This record gives sequence, structure tokens and C-alpha cells, in this order.
Amino acid sequence: MKASSSGSNSKTSGIICMIVCLLFAAVAAKIFYDSVTFNSKYDEVTAKVVDIDTYRRSNKKKNYAYVSYEYEGQSYSHVYIGKTHSGMRVGEQVNVYVDPKNPDEAKQEPSGAACLVLLLAAGFLGFSGVRLLRSSGGSGKRDLKGRGVPVTALVKECGPSGIRLNKRDTYHVVAEYTDATGKTRTFKSGLLDFDPTSYVYGHDGKITVYLDPDRPSKYFMDTEEMKFVCQQKNAYNSPSGFNRNI
Repeated sequence: MKASSSGSNSKTSGIICMIVCLLFAAVAAKIFYDSVTFNSKYDEVTAKVVDIDTYRRSNKKKNYAYVSYEYEGQSYSHVYIGKTHSGMRVGEQVNVYVDPKNPDEAKQEPSGAACLVLLLAAGFLGFSGVRLLRSSGGSGKRDLKGRGVPVTALVKECGPSGIRLNKRDTYHVVAEYTDATGKTRTFKSGLLDFDPTSYVYGHDGKITVYLDPDRPSKYFMDTEEMKFVCQQKNAYNSPSGFNRNI
């Protein structure tokens, strides 16, 4: 019987999101540092726009400007300063920044937009990564089925998870168990690539969870068995989503 892959997929996707998040954050930090130290590395001079090259691609127009200026008594002509806004005109006076070590090179003051975009993207990826990692639940510790302590847990949530992977809906099961000391434990299946509702209805809203006898915080929920039962023809006939009040 082939195992459900969504639990491992969600964990892998979560790890990837966190790695990309860290990369974006590192790039944003580098851009921010360069922006803070920019004025200490370059000298500001007033330049005159002498030429603007305009290119069109996919109905979008991009402008690239060239300027002339004087720096420490030396004139520099037709120096490229990169992409500019559409409002810049030939003959306009603009401020540019010259590298004292290479005075024939000039730059525009860097914008903080790229840093902001990267930080927002990093925040989104970080949030998504944490959510995916947390949703992986305890469904992957299969060895506990053989050596773990079986307990009967009551299903509290069952149905769509609200998360899509590979353009497909995913599902989840959340169950609770109260031990002899009165402590309530919550068990999560992780993201599933099948709807477990029919299995839960067929077992009166109860599932078996296997606890690690040495580390009770570890557990195993047999989602493979759930998938096998749900895939059988006419196994159960129930709506999507378990409701304990029905």
C-alpha cells in the first residue's frame, strides 16, 4: 500500500519556504546596508541629462539615461546612470553619486523599494513555511504503530485544511485524547491528499493514535489506513467534513 505523500510534501515545502525566506532576508539586509553606507562611499554632484534611450518590450517602456558632470575640475560626458523614471527629460539637472576611485562612473541614489519588497516576500514565505511545518503533524512516525501505546482519540476537526499543494486541495484530521491524569492531548494528521471524512464517520468520530512509550509527546496517526479505507468503493457515504454534533 502506497503511503500518502502530502504530509512529507508539506514538510518539504515548509523547509523550502524557510530557506528562501532566509535568502530573501539576507539579500534585503545587504541592500539595506549598502543603502545606509551609500553616502559615505560616494560624492554627490549635480549633473545634466544629455541623452535618454527608450526601449519598448511587451507594451512596457523603459528609459535609460546618460549625464554629463564635473568632478574635482574634470569634465565627464555621456556617463550612463541606469534606468530612470518616465518623467526625466534631456537637459534636466539631476543629482548623481560619483565613486571617488572611479570618477567616470556615476549612480543614482538607491531606492528602498527593493528592500521593502524582499522583506515582505520573506515575511510571507516565513509565515507559510512555519504553517506548513506545523501542519506536518505526527503522521510520519510509522514505527510507533508497532511499539507505541494505542489510545482512542475523539476527532474535533476533519475536512479541508484550507491549504493547497500542487494546485490540489488538502485535508486534515485533528483529534483529542484525555489521559488518566486529566491532561488533554491534541493530535494532528498533517496535510493529506485525500478526504478522511468517510473514515471518521465510519468509526463514529474516533481514531486510534499510537503514543511513544518513552516520549509521550511523539505520536503516530495511521493516515495510510484512513486512505486505504476511503479509497474503497462505496466504503461509506458521508458529506465532506466531520461534524460531531450530527
